[in-house]
Amino acid sequence: MAGAGCASARNPFELGPLLLFALLFAIVSTASAALAAQLGSSGLLASSAIAGTFKVDVSVLSALRLVQHSVSIEAVGQAVLAALAANAIGRLSLAVFSSPVRFWLPLAGMIVIAATAGLFCHAVAQALTVPEPASFFDADQRPNPVVAL
Repeated sequence: MAGAGCASARNPFELGPLLLFALLFAIVSTASAALAAQLGSSGLLASSAIAGTFKVDVSVLSALRLVQHSVSIEAVGQAVLAALAANAIGRLSLAVFSSPVRFWLPLAGMIVIAATAGLFCHAVAQALTVPEPASFFDADQRPNPVVAL
């Protein structure tokens, strides 16, 4: 079995892949911050989805860095999920175009199962979320007549 189809072991600390990751991280972080500043959460969502198609870890780390600044945790969560979904779709697309059906069909099935489970969990979380009670005061700190009755 030696020789046919064996991949050679590579050093995980090689300088080339490390520099590529650092460059991608810098570009995606800058683009995400700029788009989030210009377009708000929709800019972050778009940049995360585009970057996640190619490199999901860079996209997730860039989105998570923005929590400390002006982006809400909900927007960052959506950006992370968009990056993961884009990455799954991108990998499936590559598999469909470059491999036999016996390889990509189970992959497509697992992606559908994962997406269905995610949507189900989201629906359950939305159903269990308790809305905030109405405040006795409105935004101008005047009594809210709807609640006062």
